[in-house]
Amino acid sequence: MLNHACKRSTYVLAMAALISLPAMAQKWEFGAGGGASFYTNKDIVNRTGTAETGFSPGYTATVWLGQDSYKHLGGEIRYHFEKNDLKLAAGGTKVNFSAHAHTVGYNVLIHTQPKTAKVRPYVLVGGGVKIFRGTGAPRASQPLSQFAALTNTDQTKPYVQFGAGIKVNMGEHLYIRAELSDQLSPFPNEVIYPAAGGSLSGWVHNILPVFGIGLAF
Repeated sequence: MLNHACKRSTYVLAMAALISLPAMAQKWEFGAGGGASFYTNKDIVNRTGTAETGFSPGYTATVWLGQDSYKHLGGEIRYHFEKNDLKLAAGGTKVNFSAHAHTVGYNVLIHTQPKTAKVRPYVLVGGGVKIFRGTGAPRASQPLSQFAALTNTDQTKPYVQFGAGIKVNMGEHLYIRAELSDQLSPFPNEVIYPAAGGSLSGWVHNILPVFGIGLAF
């Protein structure tokens, strides 16, 4: 009798596990994408005049691992590689310096439609750490050095991210994604180092339009 009950319990548990597999298969998402990367600029003002500095337009590549366990709420660990060179300009003179950035963070996604919907608009909010990295060759004499030095330096800053996007389900496990977000971080004033008498402070916006493809499993 006890053996029969154990077999019956085992059978029920096995059936429950099989039934739950499709639901479990939709809890996780993995994807990758790419797009453009744009920054807002900053002015450096000192006794010699005014210069504009910041980052040239570039591109980004991203990957994410997400969990979509609830009807409207999900989350993801997100990595971005962003290629934007440093720049400095004043009086018709322009200086560029190779650079890129890495970001690692977590986003909360709030969907307006459930997972079963074909089209799922969403908003996101998150944050993490951002590593700015100047990678150009150091120069003995840099033009516009009276305003700032573009340096071969790494600097880590926190960031917060806000955005909105849309997911379009292409099948049981495949979806495409389009997104526009803003990463805000304190300005990396060691990578772009202001000359004596000048200062660089405040926050900088990094606008990221991204397209990607993901798998749900």
